[in-house]
Amino acid sequence: MKKILKCTFRDLIILICILIFSAFVLMAAVGDALDGSAKITQNDLTNNAEMYSQQLDSLITDKMDYARQLAINFAKVGLNNTADKNTINQIMTTQKDVYDSISVLNMNGGTIYGDALIIDLTKEEIYDKVVYQQETQLYDQLIYLPLGDPAILICTPICKNKETIGVLLCCIKISKINAIMDQWGYSKNGCCTAISENGRYMTGGKQFSHFLKGEANNFYTYMHNASILSSSGNNASVEEAIVKNQTVSLKYRYNGQKYFGVICASTQGDFYYVFMSATTSVNADHFKLSQGTVLLLCVTGVIWIVWMSYMVICAGKQRREHEVLELFALVNKCEKALLFDFQQAPKRLRFIGDSMAMFGMELKPFYGEAVYDIYNYVHKDDKSIRGRLHRFIDGTETDFNAEIRIRDVNDQYAWYRITGTLVQDNRYGLNQRFVGKIECADQQITEERNLMQRAENDLLTGVLNKKTMEEKVTECLKDIKGGYHYIFFMVDLDNFKNVNDNLGHISGDQAIKDTADCLVKIFPKDAFVGRLGGDEFAVCAAYDAFDKESLISFIEKKANKICEANRRVYQNNDKEVHISSSVGIAVAPDFTDNFEMLYGMADRALYCSKNGGKNRYTIYRKL
Repeated sequence: MKKILKCTFRDLIILICILIFSAFVLMAAVGDALDGSAKITQNDLTNNAEMYSQQLDSLITDKMDYARQLAINFAKVGLNNTADKNTINQIMTTQKDVYDSISVLNMNGGTIYGDALIIDLTKEEIYDKVVYQQETQLYDQLIYLPLGDPAILICTPICKNKETIGVLLCCIKISKINAIMDQWGYSKNGCCTAISENGRYMTGGKQFSHFLKGEANNFYTYMHNASILSSSGNNASVEEAIVKNQTVSLKYRYNGQKYFGVICASTQGDFYYVFMSATTSVNADHFKLSQGTVLLLCVTGVIWIVWMSYMVICAGKQRREHEVLELFALVNKCEKALLFDFQQAPKRLRFIGDSMAMFGMELKPFYGEAVYDIYNYVHKDDKSIRGRLHRFIDGTETDFNAEIRIRDVNDQYAWYRITGTLVQDNRYGLNQRFVGKIECADQQITEERNLMQRAENDLLTGVLNKKTMEEKVTECLKDIKGGYHYIFFMVDLDNFKNVNDNLGHISGDQAIKDTADCLVKIFPKDAFVGRLGGDEFAVCAAYDAFDKESLISFIEKKANKICEANRRVYQNNDKEVHISSSVGIAVAPDFTDNFEMLYGMADRALYCSKNGGKNRYTIYRKL
């Protein structure tokens, strides 16, 4: 076993299910955490934006209050040509720290005092509100000071006796407003800006240009190019909420990136503060999980703890099994043996041990129908082992034992002993596995067979002795099937005594051995050849007769071959002896199925052949 830990198919399916479930829970947890974090972040951003917009509004309110007070001072002095210019210059000088530029216009829009600005307010809608409605207004467009600096403009009416006599213009550089906006440090990946009612950008912090990346020069255009993701609805509903001076909190996507935005209306005019932040800047402290997600995570953790505990138990069990198998492998190596494990469903045959040392090749596991390829290594005369194994595996016996010859890598066969037992499925009582051992028993089995052969065979000729011949023929006569016949030939040498007397016992022994060899050649298979004693032999051959004629033809053909083969001449120097054979034949079960009676019939037929002139055959009561 090359791996201590191995997963069964069932364990693999369970692991895949756990991984899929864990991935689902993890994605749900991440989504839940991000959604919760997004809500918290958006709420924090809204609160922060409202606070900061109030701070900016306070700044604008102070500047506008200064402008109103300054307009009152100008009204007291007067704007006609008789006005005290020193007093006016003194008034304007005192406000230089508050405003970057101060101008006073007459009713026709001409500059009376201060810096001449390149702007004609008489053509703007704001002029009517300032002059006729006598309201202080913030101009919704940027203007540029004489040196080119952009600035925002506060327009205040100068009134005397409830009539407007001029317009005071106070400018604040954008750089000063931006410096205040840059103090908004809620997000490193965001910005704040001020927009007019029609969406024009009035001012912004230092990250303004980088954040918007020049994609749009109007905020409404920017929003139309974005996708609203929050419940605020579409772009039209966002614009409608802005016009109604409502605070808008939204989530949107722009160029693939998600953002949070908060839009707060100013209380000092028709302009708005916009705060934007990319969602990538979410603070980790904002991550919160719902109770359901926490419960799922706990369940997932318990599942993994149970699974890991199960794997640890399996690992320990498999390690112990591995140690036991290693011990068995060492023992089997000493005994020249292999363990095998055959599994019924699905079919699998694997070997444990050093197959290289036993067979000269590595026996890898066999799967499916390839299991039966193992029979290709079995000797053809031992192929009956296949049927025995099938009957055993499908039967009720629990122990198996067999001796067969198996081929090694050099095509050499040796004897092996197979022992095994069946393992049943306790739930259904079916045979599930067949496990056992293959051990080399070539020397032992060869010695046992040699001893058996010496006990069963005649020492001089190698054919069966009389006792064994009688036992085997008796066994065959017990179970004669169908059209099978057993033909019993008794063969006796003619003139054999003359060979011993005239040529010596060595020649006599040679005549005995030659006769045995002849009979073995004439009956190469499906026959027992034996020596009954002296020069008397017997052959019991099986034949499946189609009819009586074919049976007689078979008997006569074999008898003629026996007589012909045993016509020999033996000589020693100038002496020679001619021998032949007489044959007596009896057939079972035509007249008997008893060995002694069959033997007696054949013996009487042999007697007839001897008395009839020898060198011939006789069939008992010829059919």
